[in-house]
Amino acid sequence: MKIVCTGLLLLAAVSASGTAVAQACPGKLIAVKDIRNWDRADGPKLGELQLYWDSASNKNCARTVHTARTWNKPLKTSLIIQTCERKDFKNGYCTAGAKKYQNGVYKFQAGPLSLPGGNRCVWTQGGIDPYDPSRPASHFHTNTIAGHCR
Repeated sequence: MKIVCTGLLLLAAVSASGTAVAQACPGKLIAVKDIRNWDRADGPKLGELQLYWDSASNKNCARTVHTARTWNKPLKTSLIIQTCERKDFKNGYCTAGAKKYQNGVYKFQAGPLSLPGGNRCVWTQGGIDPYDPSRPASHFHTNTIAGHCR
């Protein structure tokens, strides 16, 4: 019995730490963009910007997720999500509307961040600085997802 209890406690700890490591967005993944070093299509992949739509809650959700090269490394990581009415979506950007952002040193991801999305367009941007987070200069490599309108 002691072995079973210990195993269950260990499983609970792993499950709890997994939740803290990478929190998921609810809903369906609708767009993914690579975040690459040197901002080139062939540069080393640092992470992904992911956008989800959850029809049950009528919300958009985004996150900037570290990938193998940056996983478990404390790096400056950013995420912005903004929603707006169609009339305020101009030149690939929301010029007005609700906005959330997160910027800090993270090992796994920034986000998830959610905003209401019914009858709205969404713009989101994620970034990762692959250099020492104590450096004063910011060298964020970013990507953007824009134009998903519900």
